[in-house]
Amino acid sequence: MKSSFFSNFAPKAILLAFALAAASCSSKKEETTPTSTTVELPAAVIATYGGQLSYTGSSIIGSSNGTATISKSGDKTYSITFSDRVPAITNLKFQSASGGNYATVGSDGSTAGMTLTSSDLNIGVTKGSETWGFSGTK
Repeated sequence: MKSSFFSNFAPKAILLAFALAAASCSSKKEETTPTSTTVELPAAVIATYGGQLSYTGSSIIGSSNGTATISKSGDKTYSITFSDRVPAITNLKFQSASGGNYATVGSDGSTAGMTLTSSDLNIGVTKGSETWGFSGTK
Protein backbone atom coordinates (compact mmCIF):
# COMPACT_ATOMS: atom_id res chain seq x y z
CA MET A 1 0.00 0.00 0.00
CA LYS A 2 2.83 2.39 0.81
CA SER A 3 4.51 1.88 -2.57
CA SER A 4 1.31 2.65 -4.54
CA PHE A 5 0.88 5.91 -2.60
CA PHE A 6 4.41 7.01 -3.53
CA SER A 7 4.11 5.82 -7.12
CA ASN A 8 0.90 7.89 -7.50
CA PHE A 9 2.19 10.92 -5.58
CA ALA A 10 5.74 11.19 -6.95
CA PRO A 11 4.87 12.25 -10.54
CA LYS A 12 2.46 14.90 -9.23
CA ALA A 13 5.05 16.23 -6.79
CA ILE A 14 7.70 16.41 -9.51
CA LEU A 15 5.30 18.23 -11.85
CA LEU A 16 4.37 20.72 -9.13
CA ALA A 17 8.03 21.34 -8.24
CA PHE A 18 8.88 21.90 -11.93
CA ALA A 19 5.97 24.35 -12.37
CA LEU A 20 6.95 26.34 -9.29
CA ALA A 21 10.61 26.45 -10.34
CA ALA A 22 9.72 27.55 -13.86
CA ALA A 23 7.39 30.27 -12.60
CA SER A 24 9.90 31.66 -10.15
CA CYS A 25 12.76 31.58 -12.66
CA SER A 26 10.82 33.19 -15.49
CA SER A 27 9.70 36.22 -13.46
CA LYS A 28 13.21 36.77 -12.05
CA LYS A 29 14.70 36.54 -15.54
CA GLU A 30 12.19 39.02 -16.96
CA GLU A 31 12.95 41.50 -14.19
CA THR A 32 16.72 41.26 -14.57
CA THR A 33 17.12 40.93 -18.35
CA PRO A 34 18.64 44.19 -19.57
CA THR A 35 17.16 45.64 -22.75
CA SER A 36 20.66 45.93 -24.23
CA THR A 37 20.62 42.17 -24.86
CA THR A 38 17.89 42.53 -27.48
CA VAL A 39 19.00 41.97 -31.05
CA GLU A 40 17.88 42.76 -34.57
CA LEU A 41 16.55 39.59 -36.17
CA PRO A 42 18.20 38.57 -39.43
CA ALA A 43 16.11 38.94 -42.60
CA ALA A 44 16.05 35.14 -42.96
CA VAL A 45 13.72 34.73 -39.95
CA ILE A 46 11.37 37.60 -40.77
CA ALA A 47 8.95 35.49 -42.78
CA THR A 48 5.69 33.55 -42.78
CA TYR A 49 5.61 30.14 -41.08
CA GLY A 50 2.91 27.49 -41.55
CA GLY A 51 1.80 24.95 -38.97
CA GLN A 52 -0.40 24.16 -35.97
CA LEU A 53 -2.15 27.25 -34.54
CA SER A 54 -4.29 27.57 -31.43
CA TYR A 55 -5.77 30.51 -29.57
CA THR A 56 -7.94 30.78 -26.49
CA GLY A 57 -9.33 34.18 -25.56
CA SER A 58 -12.51 35.90 -26.72
CA SER A 59 -12.99 32.77 -28.84
CA ILE A 60 -11.31 29.39 -29.19
CA ILE A 61 -9.55 28.83 -32.49
CA GLY A 62 -7.56 25.85 -33.70
CA SER A 63 -6.08 25.20 -37.12
CA SER A 64 -3.71 22.61 -38.51
CA ASN A 65 -3.05 24.92 -41.49
CA GLY A 66 -2.46 28.16 -39.60
CA THR A 67 0.14 30.80 -40.40
CA ALA A 68 2.24 33.17 -38.32
CA THR A 69 4.02 36.11 -39.96
CA ILE A 70 6.87 37.93 -38.25
CA SER A 71 7.35 41.59 -39.16
CA LYS A 72 9.55 44.37 -37.87
CA SER A 73 7.55 47.06 -36.06
CA GLY A 74 10.26 49.29 -34.56
CA ASP A 75 13.83 49.42 -33.32
CA LYS A 76 14.54 45.79 -32.32
CA THR A 77 10.77 45.32 -31.92
CA TYR A 78 8.62 42.83 -33.82
CA SER A 79 5.01 41.73 -34.27
CA ILE A 80 3.54 38.38 -35.16
CA THR A 81 0.26 38.29 -37.06
CA PHE A 82 -1.74 35.10 -37.43
CA SER A 83 -4.28 33.60 -39.80
CA ASP A 84 -7.78 32.51 -38.79
CA ARG A 85 -8.67 35.82 -37.06
CA VAL A 86 -6.24 35.15 -34.19
CA PRO A 87 -5.14 38.47 -32.61
CA ALA A 88 -1.56 39.62 -33.25
CA ILE A 89 1.18 39.62 -30.63
CA THR A 90 3.01 42.96 -30.67
CA ASN A 91 6.03 44.70 -29.12
CA LEU A 92 8.16 41.55 -29.08
CA LYS A 93 11.89 41.73 -28.42
CA PHE A 94 14.33 38.89 -28.99
CA GLN A 95 17.71 37.90 -27.67
CA SER A 96 20.23 35.67 -29.37
CA ALA A 97 20.56 32.12 -28.09
CA SER A 98 23.09 29.45 -29.07
CA GLY A 99 23.21 27.86 -32.50
CA GLY A 100 21.44 30.63 -34.45
CA ASN A 101 18.32 30.47 -32.27
CA TYR A 102 16.41 33.46 -30.91
CA ALA A 103 14.13 33.68 -27.86
CA THR A 104 11.72 36.33 -26.63
CA VAL A 105 12.53 38.81 -23.89
CA GLY A 106 9.56 39.53 -21.59
CA SER A 107 8.65 43.22 -21.43
CA ASP A 108 4.90 43.56 -20.95
CA GLY A 109 3.99 41.22 -18.12
CA SER A 110 3.17 38.31 -20.41
CA THR A 111 4.50 34.82 -20.04
CA ALA A 112 6.15 34.17 -23.38
CA GLY A 113 7.95 31.09 -24.51
CA MET A 114 8.91 31.74 -28.08
CA THR A 115 11.84 30.30 -30.02
CA LEU A 116 12.83 31.07 -33.56
CA THR A 117 15.35 29.67 -36.04
CA SER A 118 15.80 30.27 -39.76
CA SER A 119 13.28 27.49 -40.45
CA ASP A 120 11.17 26.94 -37.27
CA LEU A 121 8.88 29.06 -35.09
CA ASN A 122 7.44 27.82 -31.78
CA ILE A 123 5.15 30.00 -29.67
CA GLY A 124 3.58 29.53 -26.25
CA VAL A 125 2.28 32.85 -24.91
CA THR A 126 -0.13 33.68 -22.10
CA LYS A 127 -1.21 37.28 -21.54
CA GLY A 128 -4.13 37.93 -19.22
CA SER A 129 -6.88 35.50 -20.20
CA GLU A 130 -5.50 34.92 -23.71
CA THR A 131 -3.28 32.02 -24.80
CA TRP A 132 -1.51 31.58 -28.15
CA GLY A 133 0.15 28.41 -29.40
CA PHE A 134 1.95 27.85 -32.68
CA SER A 135 4.42 25.33 -34.02
CA GLY A 136 5.47 25.60 -37.63
CA THR A 137 8.09 25.88 -40.32
CA LYS A 138 8.82 28.08 -43.36
